[in-house]
Amino acid sequence: MIVEEEFGCEGWFGFGNGVALHRGAISSRGEVLGCHICPKAQTCWQKHRERLRQIVPGLMEIEDELEAKGITGAAFLPAYAARIEELGGGKNAVPPEVSAMGGNMEDGVSVAAGGMPKDRGDWTMRYPFRSH
Repeated sequence: MIVEEEFGCEGWFGFGNGVALHRGAISSRGEVLGCHICPKAQTCWQKHRERLRQIVPGLMEIEDELEAKGITGAAFLPAYAARIEELGGGKNAVPPEVSAMGGNMEDGVSVAAGGMPKDRGDWTMRYPFRSH
């Protein structure tokens, strides 16, 4: 099942995971069969990030700075959290892509259940993405 083919959700990374969770699409290894198996996952992730550059540009700049220093993979999360803490943002900060992905998953579950995305003001998911 490729959720993007059904909903046209490219750019809303995590939405497909929510749909898959609602539908019980779990592999034999216990993985949710959602966004990571989508053939558009890479471009979706990039569009997801670009949208967040409009919503929280300062946080995305911090990510860009860390990535420019070669801080990626497993080292990225603790470096990001430390940088946010240095700026007075508290401990254990989560990058905006992860936070937004959680909201997209919530909306995917809601839509799969016949509902609509949660109202998030100006940044509410525009649904339907296209006729399906």
